[in-house]
Amino acid sequence: SSGINAEYGQATEYLGPEEIFKGELDEALTKIKFALNVLEKFKEDFEDKRTNLKEYFKDRDVVPWEFASGLVFPRYNCFIDRVRQLQDLIETSIEFNRLEKIEI
Repeated sequence: SSGINAEYGQATEYLGPEEIFKGELDEALTKIKFALNVLEKFKEDFEDKRTNLKEYFKDRDVVPWEFASGLVFPRYNCFIDRVRQLQDLIETSIEFNRLEKIEI
């Protein structure tokens, strides 16, 4: 839980409104994509460790993690969804800016 909270806190700080909405949209999109990659990698690593737990403790019996990932990540998943929505918003804004520059 502390690892999840740390990831969540760092991403929140990294993607703060002053960081995203005061700069260039392309830079904001780069930051958002980077943050999403880190957040998703954390979940992948969690699942990898969970699946391969026996590999880390070869010298003893291991009790597998029986709890569902949904119990561990509900807030985290909601945060990732909000970051994806932010990504969609920024990508849409970039597209509108490109359309404004087109002359007919």
